[in-house]
This record gives sequence, C-alpha cells and structure tokens, in this order.
Amino acid sequence: MAFVSTVQFVLSPDAKPSVLKVFDYTKSPVWYNPREHWLSWIPTKPGPVLLEDPIGMLFDTRAVDVVEDYADVYDSDHQVEPRRAFAGYFLDQSWRNEAKLLARRLHRLSTALAASTDAYHYNPHTHEYGPVPDKLDEARLNSIHFRLEEAQDTANRAKRTILSLVGFLSWFQTVKDLRISGLPEEDIEFLHSLRLDERPKTGVIYRLYRDHPHANFPHLIKHGVPIHYPWTNEEKGHWRYLKWSPEFYEQVAELKEKAMGAPLDLSQLPSYDLWKDDLGRTDVFFQNLSAGRRGEVLTTFKPEWSYEIVDFHLHGARPLQHWNVIRAYSERFKGVALWTPGGTTCTFFRINPLQVDEPPFDRPRALLRVHELTDFATEEKGEAIPEVEAYYEASAAVKDLVKVLYAPVFGLKVFNSFNGGLEVARVPRSTSSTASSSSLAARLDMPERKPPGEASTVSAPMSVTRRSARDSDRGFSSRWAESMAQSHRRSSRSLSPRRGDAPESERRSRSRSRSQDRGRAMSIDSDGARSSRSSDSAHSGYASSRREYHSMSPVRRALSDAGSMRSSSAPAQDRTRRGYETEADVRYRVKVWAKNVLEEEPCIGPYDHIQWNQLWLNKCVLAFDKPEDALRMKTVATVNPNVTSIQEVLEISIRHGLPVPLYLPVDCVREFKDHLVSPLTLRTQGARYEPGYLDHPLSWKANGSALVYGQYEAGLQDLLSRDNAVAFIGLGGSLRYIAEKYNPDLVQRFARGPGLQVTQFGKGQMALFPHGGAETFFTRDRVSASEIGMLEGLIAGASPGSERTLWPSTTVIEAECPHWNGYLNAGLYAILENVGKDLDRRVYRWRTFGQWREYFRTGCKGIHTAGPKSTDEDFFIGGSIFDHAFPVNWQTVNVRDLEIPERFEPTSN
Repeated sequence: MAFVSTVQFVLSPDAKPSVLKVFDYTKSPVWYNPREHWLSWIPTKPGPVLLEDPIGMLFDTRAVDVVEDYADVYDSDHQVEPRRAFAGYFLDQSWRNEAKLLARRLHRLSTALAASTDAYHYNPHTHEYGPVPDKLDEARLNSIHFRLEEAQDTANRAKRTILSLVGFLSWFQTVKDLRISGLPEEDIEFLHSLRLDERPKTGVIYRLYRDHPHANFPHLIKHGVPIHYPWTNEEKGHWRYLKWSPEFYEQVAELKEKAMGAPLDLSQLPSYDLWKDDLGRTDVFFQNLSAGRRGEVLTTFKPEWSYEIVDFHLHGARPLQHWNVIRAYSERFKGVALWTPGGTTCTFFRINPLQVDEPPFDRPRALLRVHELTDFATEEKGEAIPEVEAYYEASAAVKDLVKVLYAPVFGLKVFNSFNGGLEVARVPRSTSSTASSSSLAARLDMPERKPPGEASTVSAPMSVTRRSARDSDRGFSSRWAESMAQSHRRSSRSLSPRRGDAPESERRSRSRSRSQDRGRAMSIDSDGARSSRSSDSAHSGYASSRREYHSMSPVRRALSDAGSMRSSSAPAQDRTRRGYETEADVRYRVKVWAKNVLEEEPCIGPYDHIQWNQLWLNKCVLAFDKPEDALRMKTVATVNPNVTSIQEVLEISIRHGLPVPLYLPVDCVREFKDHLVSPLTLRTQGARYEPGYLDHPLSWKANGSALVYGQYEAGLQDLLSRDNAVAFIGLGGSLRYIAEKYNPDLVQRFARGPGLQVTQFGKGQMALFPHGGAETFFTRDRVSASEIGMLEGLIAGASPGSERTLWPSTTVIEAECPHWNGYLNAGLYAILENVGKDLDRRVYRWRTFGQWREYFRTGCKGIHTAGPKSTDEDFFIGGSIFDHAFPVNWQTVNVRDLEIPERFEPTSN
C-alpha cells in the first residue's frame, strides 16, 4: 500500500507573504525538526501549480488555497476510491486507519534497518562516515505511539512521525542497498513504490531555490519549462541549462512595441526579477558532462571525427553531427569544443551571449551560406541552406509514421521531443489501424486519392523567386535531406560490397533512370562532341523537374522513387491500369512495413541485463548483410523509449532475435587473442582450428528417439562449449533461441568479446571481407553448415527432402512459417516454446520438411495471428522514408561512433 497524491495549488494573492512550506527529506537524517526539514518557499506570482507528492503529506499549504488534493490508496488486490484530503491531514475515520497502517509499517521497516550494524552516517562537516546517531536507534523508534484520535494535535503528531520515518528511510537508501538489507521482497517493493530513491521534486525545489532564488518554480511548471538536470554540490561549477518561458518572449515583444524603436529597458519586464540573472548569461550546450574537458576554439575539423551540436535553443534536443555543418556553425557562432583526448568525438559549444529578442527555436535564414564547404552542390550560387528546417521537415515524416501507424496498433500516447517541446498524441486503443486514405494522406503528407472519375493532381511548386521565405527554405531543406540521403546510400554501397541484395530489375531501373536524366541534360551533337545542353528549353525543363522533386517532402520523394521504379519495370498496359493505385498500394505497404519492422512484445530470454565489454564495443563495427536488418535495428533505436545508448540497442536486438553482425578489424585481433597459433601447431593439430571439427551427424534409430536425443545433447555440449559458438547469438532468429535454451551463458559470452580461433595464416573461425580497399579487413566468429545442422538436430536422409530435424530449420522457417518476418517475433517465439515444452516432457519428434510445413499450417492455430508479410518493395519504400528522415550510416562504423536517431517515447496507457 502506498499513497500517491497529485496536488494542485493556487497561490493566494491575499496571503502576505504567500509562503509554501516544502518538506525536504534529502538532507542528513535527523529526527523531525521543523527548522531542518521544512523550507520556506516564497513564490512571486499567483497561478496554478502541479506538484507530485509520493506519500500525500510533503507540503504544508496553510498559506495558500488548495483547489484539488486527491490521494489514491493502492493495495495489492484492489484500488480504493480516492478520497479528499488536505495536505496530509486525514478527514475521516477511513483515512485515519490507512494512516495508522502506513505509520506502523514504516516503523517496522525503520526498526529493522536501524538495527543493522553496517549502517553508517555521513557527516558533511568532517566528510567521514560514522555510526547512525543515537536518536535513530531502536529504542528511540520503539518509543513512538501510534494512537490517532479525533484531536487535531494527535493527527499532527502522526504526520510528524510518518515524515520522520520517511526521512530516515530515504537517507538509508543513500548509504546502503536495500537488496542486501535482509528485508522481505514485498517490503522492498513497498519502499520502492514510495519512490524515495528518485529524489522527488521537493529536493529539486529546494536546490533550485538555493542556487537561483529568483527562479519561480511554479511559474516554470505552469509553462512546461523542463529542468534537464538538478543542481547539486557535486555538480557545482558545471554549466546548466534552463529554458526560458514562452511568456518571456511575449513580454519582450510587447515591450518592443511600446518602445517604438527606442532602446529597451529590460527592468520594465513583469518577470524581470525571474530572468535578470539569465539575460546576460552565456549559452553553453552539452550532451555528456563526462565526455571530456573544455577545449580550445576549433578552427580545423577532421572529416573522420564525429562532431555534435546539442543546441537546445535552435535545434531542440537533436544533435547535428555533419562535420561541414559544425564547421559552418562555428564560423557563424564562435565555438568551443568539448573533446576527449585521444578520442574521435567532440561536443560543440556555442559561447556567444544570447540576444534578448531572439525567439525560441529561431530558424536563422542565413545560418549556412557556405555551400562551398559541403560535399554536395547546389543548383544556383548564393542560396542559403537552412539545416534547421531540413531536420524539422525530415523528422516530421517518421513522427507522422509513429502517430498514424504505431499508435493506433499499440494504443499508445506518443511523446516526442521535436523542436525541444513536448507533444502528446492521445490515441485510443479502439482506433482502427487502417485509417482512411484522405486522413492517412494528410498525416503522411501524401496527395489525397481521388475518385475514379477524377485525376489525382499534385500542384507544381511555384518558382523559387515567387515562393515565400519559409517555402523557399523548405525546398532547400528538402534538397539537403535528399542530398544527405543520396550520399549516405552512395557511401553505404561503396563501403559495403556485400549489400547487393536489391533485385536486379531494381538496379537496372535505377541505372536506366540515371541515364535518362543524363540524356535530358547532355546530348551528342552531329560532330560527336558532347555539349552541356541541347537547348535552353530542355535545360529549363530539367531544372524545373529537379526543383519540383526537391521541393517534395521526404515521404513524397520516397513515393516518387517507388512509383518510378514500379512504372519503369512494369509493362506499358499494366502501367496504365495501375496508374492511380500507386498511392493506396504504397500506403498499405508502408503500414505493413511499419508493423512488421518490429513488434511490440520483446522475446526476452532468461537474462535480465547484459554486461558488455567496453573494449569490444570500442573496436567492433556493424556490417549488415541485408538492408532490412539495418532498418530494423535503426527502428529499435528510434521507437523504443528506453534506448539511451548503443548497448541498449544491441541488447534489445538480441532479445528480439535480430541479426547482430559485430565484426572486429583484423589488426585488433591481438588485443583479444594475444597468442597466435604457430605453423607447427597448425600442422599437428590442424583439425582443431578448422570449422566443423568433430561434427558427427546423428543417425536415425527406429523406436529409439530417446537414444538419438541423448546423442544430440552430447553433441550440443561439445558444440556450445566451442569458442565460435557465440556466432549463434549474432545470427539471431531460431538459432539464437536454441543456443540460448541449452546454454544461457552464451549471450553473456557474446557480450564479453569475440571467441576467434585465429592462426598465423588467418585460418580458423573467421569470416573476412574487405572494406575501403584490400588493406582493411574485418572478421567475426562463424559457424559452418554442419554445426548449424548439429544445433537443429539434423538427421540426414537417403534422398533429398527426407532429412529430419528436431527443431525447425532456418530454411523451412523462411519458406513455410507464416510468422516469419525476419526476426524472432511473438508468433515464432511461441512456436519454438511449444517445441521446447515437448522436449522437456520427453516427447522427441523429428520431422521432415513436409511435416514441419503441416505443423506450421495446423499446429500453430491460436498461438499468434500471422499478419501480412513485408515484401522487398515494402522494405525499399520504408527504408527510403527512414533514410530521408534520418540520413545516418551504420554500415562498417565503429559502434562507439554510431549516431542514434531522434527518439520517440511511446508510453502505454
């Protein structure tokens, strides 16, 4: 049982002074003392205030008017109807009984904790730890009486008792872990429900009042001002960021209007006392205080480094990491870099003072007039390239996808931090996932589908000279996003020779379209000499078509690419018949892609947390064999609200059975395997270092399934103890499930580093591929086909198709399983669980390919409803939208340097 109260105050303008008493139990543990625990807080402006009170009695509001104060009592079995209370004073008998139970339980827990001999008290004056003060010993706690009568003073005594016990318990969690305190599990959960270890807003109020006496905290809460970091003594001297209220800019605008061009007198602002300390401050933007130290002003920028701008004022909380953008930004605003000595990451700081009349999230029209610094060309000289608009427009596409596609399916409230604000999309769970074509087209910025008698028209954009400034910037931003996406795809194709999974017709159509574009702009004259243009009209038509294409939104461009690919590869008569079906088809494919990229339910294994080897993460790179695998992993990092680091992205990917292709540079192998096998050892024990050693296939015995299963378990014991067995985790899917079932420690072995069996001649458990030329190679653990057959329990047959497997093989799953979508989703996970339960009950069934097909068709009903599968074209469209919105490259990039895209924060109802 725990009290959870949300209190809304209206600061009374008649109270002189208007004082709000705040109970601060983050101080050192002393017995209840009003001078020590209750702090006087004088707000400067009336208005409603919302504060969270975990136990329902942390505020003394005798000097203010209470509008609402509802406290909910949660029990293990049911929820009691909320009752009206007033600042911790209980108004009826039922509340007194609940308070009595709360006080007794707190007393029992405090007594048990105080009786422990290894609890120490931190003395802030001597900076030493000593025993718990005598006033908190067991005898003192046992002397408390818990009689709650009708008298008000008795109720006040009960309140003081509860507050004192809460203060002691909150302090105790700072000096000792509750998990090793010897308390029962239910008591630990009860203390966690009070949220005493999270340092609630009462402590933040106190620290804010202490460090910034002019900051009106209720005023900040009213306007949704986020406090990114609380101030503490340990963080003294570091820069902190406090976002200004929108009301401040309204007041500045009114003051400028009254001044009529005269110099502004900021002391006339109504909230001048609130902001006077911040008016002359220096803006410092940061991402990680532990990333390094203050460095010198940067004048040169290395393209191979990773630079970050975290400018909350101009870009929200989204980092800008393109090195040319950083360079131009440093020229526009004098910059200081925060960098790690010897590292390749750098956080950029804007150090010039903020202008008083600079509005929040201003898009500077002339932020970047440095197109000569960029690696992509513009059509006209002198055009501005507003990077801020590009990020806003590109991110809006995926934001709409989440709202339209994910929220109706999952019933989510989608919180996002675009533009530095907080936006809430309330979508009821009953909403259908298939929206109408017009509403979905409006959400996805698509042209609305017309009736059969009408044509689907898309108005052509105006000339660049006639468009407004915002429309002009939007067109240039679209061009920038498109250019970044194209450069990303070019670099991905050039750096990854193994990503040739696109259909051959698709590649031919792309090359055909590129040649047609070149044919429009370039022609061969009669003498065979190349000319840049055949005529002025042809050039103007080409430039107009390019401007029209670049003025589209990222979603519209993806649809245009998909439509051109489909129209170029389809026959002429089919092209006419499907002319107006493209939008509906694409909308359906996008919905299928978004649903099948990753399901909501994770397939959690028998582990809670993975301990990663930091050296392994600093050296390894990601090299995806299929583009859809990279798309799914990026979606994990984008949609999941709990992802804050690349380690969590990898952990969630492993839980879902996604392929996690971690490669190690060959020149870094010695850091993990310092001993290489000599040629003599290789010749004498060569079989030990060849893939597939001791791989004896199973043999079928009639009526001897138990004996065959015994051989299978013995082979697995040898197989999963090998160094290269960690490769099963990186392969994902059913192989990850089977290997983890028989050896749960395999996941942790995968996180500790590679298990490469490397010889001097590069033989053994290695898979090499070049990157950027023949001089750079990457390697990873691999398993042979015979080892995969051993894991799946393969029994060879006399003829093709007569092989039997104990577990469904990857071949039959990809070909016949209706739940297969490229990863270990909930449906496939349930099927594998059923097979494992049969084995646990000693029911051993080896099935052929046809028997597994029949099992998937008839034996999986009721497990999970299989949805429509995504085709290659669906992933092409979805990947195009994602690349346009987040042009980041994860292929053959060090894991430590991976850029996590802007995250959405879906939270269930």
